[in-house]
Amino acid sequence: MAHYIAMSGMHGCLPDWRWLAADERDAVEASVDMFSDLLTAETEGAFRRALADGGYASLAGTDAGADYVEIVSCDCDDPSQHEEF
Repeated sequence: MAHYIAMSGMHGCLPDWRWLAADERDAVEASVDMFSDLLTAETEGAFRRALADGGYASLAGTDAGADYVEIVSCDCDDPSQHEEF
């Protein structure tokens, strides 16, 4: 069953935030919610479009504590292996 993993982190390191979602739209919304304090109405639209169109958005130049947000699809048999503990 296809599912989506939203994640963020620093380049060259394992992601320090993950979110498991049933569909891509939920993964985008979780990512926007996670970084909503850093986004203005103008930057939120660009951030949302970048994630929806290409599955990647840069956080460079922000105080997010992360370099990027990425959304990937997966069709493994056990989605729970991606959950944050």
